[in-house]
Order: sequence, then C-alpha cells, then structure tokens
Amino acid sequence: TPLPLQRETVQREPSPREALTQETSPVKFVTVGGEQPAAPPVQEEPLLQEPPPWTVDAQAGTPQPAPQPEPVSEPDPLPEPEPIPEPEPIPEPEPIPEPEPIPEPEPIPEPEPIPEPEPIPEPEPPRAVTAENVSARLDNSQWLL
Repeated sequence: TPLPLQRETVQREPSPREALTQETSPVKFVTVGGEQPAAPPVQEEPLLQEPPPWTVDAQAGTPQPAPQPEPVSEPDPLPEPEPIPEPEPIPEPEPIPEPEPIPEPEPIPEPEPIPEPEPIPEPEPPRAVTAENVSARLDNSQWLL
C-alpha cells in the first residue's frame, strides 16, 4: 500500500508589486531609496499528526478512500497449564564414617656415634745424610742394576 502523502503549506513572499495591491496585508511594502521591502512573518502550519483518511491513486491522481482495517478479533484463550508435579524429596545422605586415627610414627633411633679416628703417628724425622748412609744405600742398590 502506498504511504499517504503529507503536505506542508508554506507561505511565499509576495512580490513588491503584489504587496502594493494587497489591502489586507498589515505590512505595506514600499521601496524607498532602494531599500529591501520587509517580509511578512511566515506562519508555519503544524504537521499533521495522523495521515489523512485518503490516499492518492497513482494512475488516476484522484483521492480514493482508504481501506478500512479489519476489526481485530479476540485471541483464543490460552489453555490452562498442566500442574507441575511436586519434586521427589531428596534422601538424606549417609553419614560419613569417622576416619581411623593415624598411628603415631615409630621413633627414629638415634644413630650410633661415629668413633674417633685413630691418630696417625707422626713420621720419624728424616735421618741425617752421612757417608755411612750413602755407602750403605749404594751397596743395597747395586743388586738392582
């Protein structure tokens, strides 16, 4: 369906010649010394809030009565909802048995003490080198050769 046309009436300013011939105009348009004539106040009509009850036929261009909307019938009543069944009661949970007590750990025996190491005997001081020692060493070492 075409949308109804809305018209807005706008007053146009009369030309100075038309203004001189209008006697109902409260403002006289007189040009003196090349001044521009005062324009009459433009009165705006309020826009129509509702579309007019006629539409323009695009082919004929003549107003046609708008089709009347069909009356709205009452909707069918909704059926009664089925009752919601009561939920089954939740059974009580079984009691949790007390946990068995954890036995005390056996005490760790103290380690046996480590015995003190035996003292290392101090080495004998080196003997002084003498001619007798040297000849005795030489005699003992000859058999190795």
